[in-house]
Amino acid sequence: AAMSAMEALMDEYARAAQDFCRVIEGFDATRFAATRPGMDPHTASPQAICRHVCGAAHRYADTIRKARGLTHVEDYKLEHGVPAAARDVRALLLDALRYTEGAVDGLQAATEADLSAIRFRVRWGPEYDPDMLLEHAICHLLRHRRQLERALDQGNAAARQAVRDHLVALDRGVTSRLSELDEILEFLLRANEPTVLAQGGFDRVSDVENRR
Repeated sequence: AAMSAMEALMDEYARAAQDFCRVIEGFDATRFAATRPGMDPHTASPQAICRHVCGAAHRYADTIRKARGLTHVEDYKLEHGVPAAARDVRALLLDALRYTEGAVDGLQAATEADLSAIRFRVRWGPEYDPDMLLEHAICHLLRHRRQLERALDQGNAAARQAVRDHLVALDRGVTSRLSELDEILEFLLRANEPTVLAQGGFDRVSDVENRR
């Protein structure tokens, strides 16, 4: 059977959640919690973005549930400190998606007119129907996934530059040390020649001895 519009939306919602999880799981613990000062609290860190996204996914479902007269939470909020790690996000979004499936259960065969009859005002002002809110929910995940991708790319670029700088510094140190060793070797070869050491030569021997 052909997929209904509602089923297609839920399929895309799951795909967007999967892509979001793939990106956030690329953050290590330090970068996941790293906060940028002066930013919106919802986007100040990857952790804050995930908290915002997971909470919003539940609230979108609650909005539809309330409009349909289903059990809902009036102002859903995640517990403090959740998610604690990037690996926790996948389970949170899976839970939100299952909750959303319950919110739209029975609407898979609904016509456009049926869906348009379920109207509700969202917290940021306009009137939506379930289709419109699911489209918004998908775009919300896509937008913040892209935000995280950019942060991850910038962080990786900075890390690569730090490694390059470190290697350059090491190379300079090795070059300097090799030059110093060449100088010592040249001195020792001259010292083995059957001749009298030049003025200060014995001091140089002592210096070489102290470098061992």
